[in-house]
Amino acid sequence: MLFKPMRKLSFSIINWFFLVIVISCLLLSCQQKTSTEFTSWQAYRGDEGSNAYSQLDQINTKNVKQLKVAWIYRTGDSSQYNNLECNPIIVNNVLYGISPRLKTFAVNAKTGKEIWVFNPFEKNSNNSGVGRGLMYWKGGDEERIYMFAGNKLIALNAKTGKQIMNFGNSIYFDLTKYLLNIDD
Repeated sequence: MLFKPMRKLSFSIINWFFLVIVISCLLLSCQQKTSTEFTSWQAYRGDEGSNAYSQLDQINTKNVKQLKVAWIYRTGDSSQYNNLECNPIIVNNVLYGISPRLKTFAVNAKTGKEIWVFNPFEKNSNNSGVGRGLMYWKGGDEERIYMFAGNKLIALNAKTGKQIMNFGNSIYFDLTKYLLNIDD
């Protein structure tokens, strides 16, 4: 009789121990993953989730008034008939942007020095349109910038600005091709 209460006590301690372990494991598995680093801006509004957030903290509410212009980049074109609705993206210290006439450009993000410019239209064309942004993509050793000009989705080599000639059906992807004949 002397050992029965001990058995009940030791049994309840073991149960309590396992309960604490199970609850701890459940709580740990519910934690949000914090492995994503928001230190680059590779897509419109920062990332595929459009979070518009950066972990970078070099500039903050205490020192923002002390900022001075480091460089200015002028595209050299303008258009009264366009609607530029995009923000530049920054990848590996390169800023990629779009001009009012939809020229895509790359500049060194630290110095503002132009790296390349791609004009999707003929040399002296007055074409423009709506510019809603760029997208960066990397696969293996290949890096691309995707941009839009009218109904065309165009792929560019991110390092050189050269158009990727084997992209889509004929050097670009026509975004309206499959929209016009829905019943076919």
